[in-house]
Parts: sequence; C-alpha cells; structure tokens
Amino acid sequence: MWLMKEYRNKEVRDLMLLLLSLFWLWCTPVFHNICSVDDQNNFSTLLTILESTTISAVLSCASILCDCLISSALKDKLVGLFFMPRSGETIFSDIKNGQIKDSRFRTSDALSLYTGIMQKLPNEKAARREIENAEWYQIYQRYQEKGSVIQSQRDYLMCRDLFIETLAFLIVYILSVHIFPSVVCFSLKFLIVLFVLSIAFNICTHLKMSRFVTTVTQTAQEQQFHAALQTEDQQASHLAFQSEQGELVGSVVQSDEFDASSEEARTEQSQAMQSALQQEQIGV
Repeated sequence: MWLMKEYRNKEVRDLMLLLLSLFWLWCTPVFHNICSVDDQNNFSTLLTILESTTISAVLSCASILCDCLISSALKDKLVGLFFMPRSGETIFSDIKNGQIKDSRFRTSDALSLYTGIMQKLPNEKAARREIENAEWYQIYQRYQEKGSVIQSQRDYLMCRDLFIETLAFLIVYILSVHIFPSVVCFSLKFLIVLFVLSIAFNICTHLKMSRFVTTVTQTAQEQQFHAALQTEDQQASHLAFQSEQGELVGSVVQSDEFDASSEEARTEQSQAMQSALQQEQIGV
C-alpha cells in the first residue's frame, strides 16, 4: 500500500508548491515590497515576508490536515458532490444496460459471467447500489494484487487526493482572506485557478474511478477465460491419455491372441508330425 501512496511525495507535493507559489505571487504583497524596497522600509518588508511565509505554511498544513482527517467515504461523497454514485455502485447495472464504454470490456462475456448477480439486484435504488458495490468489492479482493488493478487504483486515489487538496486549499484561502486581511489579499485570478483545478481534478477522478472499477471486472473476465481454457486443456489431455491407454490395452490383447494362435498352430504341427511317424513305423 505504501507504494500505491507514493504520489503523496511527488504529485501532491508538486501541486502544493504550485499553489503556494501562486498564493505568494497574487495574494500577498511580498513581491511588490521586494521590488520597491529601500533603506527606510527594510524592516516592514522583512516583516511582510515573515508574515506571508507563516500564513503560507499555515494554509499548507491546514490543507494537508484536512486531507488526513477526511475519511475515504467522505472523500468519495465530495468527489460525487453528494449526489453522484461511485462507479462500483452501478457497475452491474451499467453492464446490463450496455453503458460500459471500454475497448477492453466485452459486454457479452460480462453478461454471461455476472448473470447471477444481476438477477438478484433489487429495484430499490439505495439497496441495489449497496449490493452492487459489495459484490464488486468481493471481486476486487480476489484480484487486488494484479498489476493492472494496482496501477488503476493508484491513478484513481492520486486524482481523488489532488482534488481534495485543491478543494481544501480553496476553502482555507477564502477563510484566510477574512482572518488575515492585512496580509492576505483577495485575488480573483487565484480563485479562478483554484476552481478550474478543482473541476479538472474532479473530472479526472471520475474517469480514473470508472477505469479502476472496469479494470477489476475485466481482470476477473480474463482469469475466468484462462481458467476455462486450462480446464479444456486438462480435459483434452485426459481424453488423450485414456485413448492411449485404450490403444495400449488393445495392442496387448491382440498380442496375447496372436501368441495363443501361434501356440495352437505349433501344437497342431507337432501332432501331425507324430502321426506321420507312427504311420511310417506301422508300414515298416
């Protein structure tokens, strides 16, 4: 799992550095004071830099803290904006209705493989989603160590955490404008950037979530297909072995029959020779 979460040391860190840089540039007077510095306001400039740095650190820590405190279930609700279901909650309904848009996915095979699950789905929406997600999770547990499943899950979790980090930074930035009005300035440009990033990460999260869910079901299909091929190969090998055993037994029986007939022929020949000798002795 720690390898799956390594994006926290890379992508999430890079995102936070980008947001802090833009915050310093657009929302604090640091760069303006540095450019207009002279001997009379050195102290005020230094003080502004220290205040801005401190507030930036507070915003960064608050964003990371929010990400750590928010549960996985709440993150999924935030990604779905509290009304969109997770992909695992509708996967079998989507298969049944032919709504899966994935070139790796064979709907006909999935329909035959998951017929039993689809037949027991209730009509009530909440209960159906709960059962679908539970059934999908059982399939995921069987194939969670597969490389394709691990990679698709990592991509989904990374996009989800990037969305949560951006959303948290947006909230703490709006609060900081009111809490530290003397240092933090309101910047429409920065607000637009945060909104655009949040929307982009949300869309990416939904795409990666859908791919993760379909990757699990597609992996299950492949494993079932390979298992069926192995069963057919084993059955064919067993039939071939039985056929070889039958041929071997048949050849042994034929050999025994041939030996018996040869023995009878030799016996008859010996009797004929003895009879001929007796007739010659009588003639003498």
